[in-house]
Amino acid sequence: MRNERIFGLDVLRAAAIILVLFSHTSFLLPVCPEDREIMFLLSGYLGVELFFVLSGFLIGGILFEMFSEENSMLTAKVFWIRRWFRTFPNYFLALLINLLIVLLSGVKDISAINYLLYFVFSQNLVVPNLPFFIESWSLSIEEWTYIVIPFLFNPFKKRKKGLNRKSVAIRILVVILISGLLKYLVYQIDKRSDWDSEIRRIVIFRIDSICIGVFASWLKIEYSFFWKKYKTPSFLFGFMILIINLFVLKSFIADGEKFRMYLHTVFLIVTSVGVALLLPLLSFWEKTSSKLLFGIFTYVSKVSYSAYLFHVIVINYSLVILNDMPVFLNIWYIKYTVCWILTLSISGVIYIFFELPAMKLRDRFG
Repeated sequence: MRNERIFGLDVLRAAAIILVLFSHTSFLLPVCPEDREIMFLLSGYLGVELFFVLSGFLIGGILFEMFSEENSMLTAKVFWIRRWFRTFPNYFLALLINLLIVLLSGVKDISAINYLLYFVFSQNLVVPNLPFFIESWSLSIEEWTYIVIPFLFNPFKKRKKGLNRKSVAIRILVVILISGLLKYLVYQIDKRSDWDSEIRRIVIFRIDSICIGVFASWLKIEYSFFWKKYKTPSFLFGFMILIINLFVLKSFIADGEKFRMYLHTVFLIVTSVGVALLLPLLSFWEKTSSKLLFGIFTYVSKVSYSAYLFHVIVINYSLVILNDMPVFLNIWYIKYTVCWILTLSISGVIYIFFELPAMKLRDRFG
């Protein structure tokens, strides 16, 4: 399987983690609480959606290639093993560190049995995430989607060659439709449900976002001519969709009632489609002439997974240390800069000495 880096996709992944970090450091900025809330939700929401669709697009390409070679449960098992070597080590390291922090602090916000849900990625399967390791909610969505998607390739019908990609695409669209209908059903049952915690962060409602990325990978394979020909208008249209949806979300945050039905039903699907429309242009942006930009975006892209899982811990303990420093170091822009530098630096260390060695084990076991 190919492992070539595409600069445009690295830019998208880097943008995703930058948006998430901006969201979670926005409380340090000297702005009014209302603006801070808007910055927190807008940037955090968009950053995660970029991650979801890009993840779906990349694993979709991998799955179509693997199942075209051999369509069987063995192929699905190899995919799962390789995925888990990619995602499990960092996740469980972050989980254990968070558990250790709780144990040492003596603070127990949730019962012991609920902590076990985090070991099977079920902390937000059907109910809102518990007040512990909150940033893990998106990992649950990704892991459950990784389990579901290979079954859409019908691995039970073993074939050595020849994947019916059209049938797979239809099944993917059915999953997207079901997820959309579930969101609509929840809205009809409870129009006052909280969009952020009870819709956006719940596994059963969010599999569609990653599936849209997988569907985009199918379009790239089946309609490669159009994928390339219309890459620029596709990017512009996708960017316009995202801007409009950001305006919609901003209006909802300010008012609480505007666009409520749209937000609770198809808003997230439309966002995912908008992100997917960026992919044709970005997938052809293979390199840049600027070595500086290439180095920055490639580095941030590589450490993005570690940064996502560990940034809350790094930020919190950076502030604990800084708060004990002399007054002249307790200025917002010093705290802000230190949090960013330490997050990206420590993430780099984790990537080099833990994440990368774990990923190299994939070839031995999968």
